[in-house]
Amino acid sequence: MKSIKAGFYIYTVLIITAGVLLLSKPVDATFRRHHKWTPSVTPTVTPTPTEEVKKECDGDCISPTPPVFVDPCEGKSDCGRSREPEKSPEYKPTECTKGLPAKTSFTYERKDPTTVVIRWNSDGTNITHWGVSYGKTKDSLVYGIPTIAGEARSVEIGGLWDGVIWIQLHGYNSGDCRVDSEVLDP
Repeated sequence: MKSIKAGFYIYTVLIITAGVLLLSKPVDATFRRHHKWTPSVTPTVTPTPTEEVKKECDGDCISPTPPVFVDPCEGKSDCGRSREPEKSPEYKPTECTKGLPAKTSFTYERKDPTTVVIRWNSDGTNITHWGVSYGKTKDSLVYGIPTIAGEARSVEIGGLWDGVIWIQLHGYNSGDCRVDSEVLDP
């Protein structure tokens, strides 16, 4: 048993001695085991001014100048703008060269809160097609169906908002002759 204890002590002493020897080397003496580390100093570079060389111009040198903005309206009172706003010309529809369709009235029926069916009677005289305009107010009929066949006598308008809707029927004879019905609130 004494020999085991002695072997343990010898082994422990060897391990400690090897660790001390390895750690006793100066730290800055090696760099990544294989390369010697050599400390060096990097000098600070200070720029020195050089003499500016001026080139004499032989007469065909052009010196660059920045562009200058010239206001074309400077000093002018109107500068192409009218002094007072002009009124827009009054809209005058083209003269109907064909027979006008007769003014047609229509009836309506609400199928459900968002669907309306409108019906009208006409003998079809001077009618090429129909149109319908509708909207939320009487003076703003911004939605519509621009072209409905001339033979039609009813149309269903779906996907409407729940509530008040104003509708107007238009009878056309070609593109330049139009007669409007009264605007109704179904």
